Amino acid sequence: MLNGWKAIAAYLRREERTAMRWAAARGLPVHRAPGPGRGTVYALPDEIDAWLAADRARAAATPAAPVAIIPAIPPLARLSPPRLWHSRWIASGLVVGGALLIALGALTLPRPAASGPAEPVFTDPAGKALFLQASYDWNLRTRESLTRAVREYSDAIGHDPRVPTAYVGLANSFLLLREYGSMLDADAYPRAEAAARAAVALSPQSAEAHRALAFIAFWWRQDRTEARREFARSIALRPEDALTHHWYATALLANGEAPAAVREIGIARDLDPTATAVLADRGLILYVAGRRAEGLAALHGLTREQPDAVSPHRSLAEIALFEDRADEFLRESATVARLRGDAAGLAQIARWRAAPSRAAMEAAMLRDADQEYAGWFRVAQIAALAGRGDEAKAALARACRAREPATVSAASSLWLSRALSRADIAQRCGRVASLS
Repeated sequence: MLNGWKAIAAYLRREERTAMRWAAARGLPVHRAPGPGRGTVYALPDEIDAWLAADRARAAATPAAPVAIIPAIPPLARLSPPRLWHSRWIASGLVVGGALLIALGALTLPRPAASGPAEPVFTDPAGKALFLQASYDWNLRTRESLTRAVREYSDAIGHDPRVPTAYVGLANSFLLLREYGSMLDADAYPRAEAAARAAVALSPQSAEAHRALAFIAFWWRQDRTEARREFARSIALRPEDALTHHWYATALLANGEAPAAVREIGIARDLDPTATAVLADRGLILYVAGRRAEGLAALHGLTREQPDAVSPHRSLAEIALFEDRADEFLRESATVARLRGDAAGLAQIARWRAAPSRAAMEAAMLRDADQEYAGWFRVAQIAALAGRGDEAKAALARACRAREPATVSAASSLWLSRALSRADIAQRCGRVASLS
């Protein structure tokens, strides 16, 4: 028996945090004995060996023959939600195979239009029906609907592999499953990028594909120069696209450019005044930009009108703890976890609620962030909230050295701002280039 994280990590020949992350995110078989504390976990070598062998087998199965991959996407809905995204072969073969087919056949493809969006021209009626259903499901923005959208876009590509908008829809579904579902960033971003690049190979003037690449460049690669270029190209190709202005606005906010973010989210709202996601992010943007009462009113209005929308509750949870309203933070966080189907998150929130004081709750949050490898950036945020400035600075420095994707929003983090100045953040993460 391997007792404790140190022994488990030594057996894996990895750091303790890696072992914790694998247990939380990839199903490494670690057991927890009754009682509190970090030393109550254990693992069995035979189980770990079997898990490693299965993981290697899955990795070896990923690069399957491209011609056979496209129709071979498994039915995602039949997989249990906790394990849904832990099998690496799901959908990735489809995207990679499709991209290879497109690259090999590019010389024979019809030339795309000089400008404007790629049109969903299907030759197969079944493929068109799947695409339309997938687009409807994607717009619902729930864990279940986005899972269906991945399957439906994938099946549409299987029927008609040369329709660029189907690849764009698949890329967008992967991107949103990070936020509304349980898909890990390390799984979502590479698949989304492969799908978006397949769309560009089919239609270089696809504004939607360049929008997806802009999102990936900013949030995943932290390449602001590339993100700025891709956002500009997408807007130039299709200036009336609300989603592009919306995603540009959220990137601007994360980059610390709140006035520009207000401008872009205003454009998005004018173009699509009924989009819940736009209205929710507008509320947070207004709050961070200093228009706090207006932003809070917008967010609370959305929760009354659309109580099942995740984004307004997530923003209200962040704001509530920033404003020292712990009860509201716990209530809104529990709503987010429930809407996402996150049982582990609900259990975690129950532990925080049981804490006898605000300080004890923050200590519990820090323990959970540390033990479950939420990331150094999360540790920095919670330490800042608790007034532990030195601890927050040290954790933020580690997060930025590791290039954790969340650090791209350090300049606009409400929680970090409780203990760290812009100069503190710049000193540890470097000064960032403008997106506007």
